[in-house]
Amino acid sequence: MSEEESEVEQANVGEVQQSVPRVFWRTKEMNTRGPDIADDLLLPQVAEQTNLYSAQVRNLKSVSTDYIEMIRFTGLQILMGSLKYPQGRLYWSNDLCVPLIRNTMTRDRFFELRNHLHFVDNSARRDNTDKLWKIRPIITKVQEKCYTLPRSKHLSIDEQMIPFSGRCEYRQYVPSKPNPLGLKNFVLAARVGVVLDFEIYVGSNTLPPQDMADLGLGAGIVKLLCRTVDETCVLYTDRFFTSIKLADYLIQNKKDVYLTGTVMTNRIGPVSKKLTTDKQLKRGEWDEKVRNDEEVSVLKWKDTKAVTMLSTCIGGSPIGSCKRWCKVEKKKIDVAQPAVVKNYNTCMGGIDLCDRLIAYYRVQCVQEGGPCVHSVIS
Repeated sequence: MSEEESEVEQANVGEVQQSVPRVFWRTKEMNTRGPDIADDLLLPQVAEQTNLYSAQVRNLKSVSTDYIEMIRFTGLQILMGSLKYPQGRLYWSNDLCVPLIRNTMTRDRFFELRNHLHFVDNSARRDNTDKLWKIRPIITKVQEKCYTLPRSKHLSIDEQMIPFSGRCEYRQYVPSKPNPLGLKNFVLAARVGVVLDFEIYVGSNTLPPQDMADLGLGAGIVKLLCRTVDETCVLYTDRFFTSIKLADYLIQNKKDVYLTGTVMTNRIGPVSKKLTTDKQLKRGEWDEKVRNDEEVSVLKWKDTKAVTMLSTCIGGSPIGSCKRWCKVEKKKIDVAQPAVVKNYNTCMGGIDLCDRLIAYYRVQCVQEGGPCVHSVIS
């Protein structure tokens, strides 16, 4: 290297050294900034609102609870949901007491907190169109956690019942459900029973008026629960949700989201008249029609009874088989089964599995002397 090149290089190094700011450390406290950790937690807000509500209804006498005590209260509720005593007082009785419960909180304190449990300020301004405004904070927090869960490629949408026997204008009675009386909840779930999103039915305010007019309740609920579905997947729905309108909506707006489900014949249009009649089909036979754009398939399969399926991703092939009892041969025989039916039977049970798991440890709101009352937020 020549002397001139060496001098230029040393000059450049000097300029770089001068441009780097000096770094040094001093002994002092860091200024706090950024979001507070309490912003991500619900229980501190519950403690605050419970204190406020108790002061409002008891002549400024607050229950004076805090975040730690609300954690204990919540833990006791979960434990009681596992033990399921018929009366709340039995958890503290001399004969049947549970030491972990009695040592954590006294009976009177537990019922004092339960009777004044609140999530929002009743006196604050609110949205009158939201019928769930009193429990909206906890619903929002649970939904946000559901959105973070890993998602599979096969999801199902169905309705479930939240047992509730109290006064409520949008309480439903569905006799076919294991818990026929309560609040109807529409759920998006994975095959393993994990809840990924949900929406509680509150009547006409559940969906925007435009969606109700264009799609109806069933398809509108699917559109609502697809708000967080962005990756390629297949949605499985029963006849309450499935329709040609829903299939066309997903094709136009959610190209990577496919639909498979049972469907009523009055929701598939003129193609219902082109399908083979139930009497003409023998057990294990089916008739499949595909729309001219090859986006939608309608298939009628005869098992014990005929069932009509609609799908935007699969049809009769590949052909499978299932075991069915034959009265003539007095044994189970193999019956041909189209692929769309097999996939539906395999992937549609996520909500039923979720209901079964919840039933084992359902959190209940126990009264002091009488029987247990199911909580709205269980």
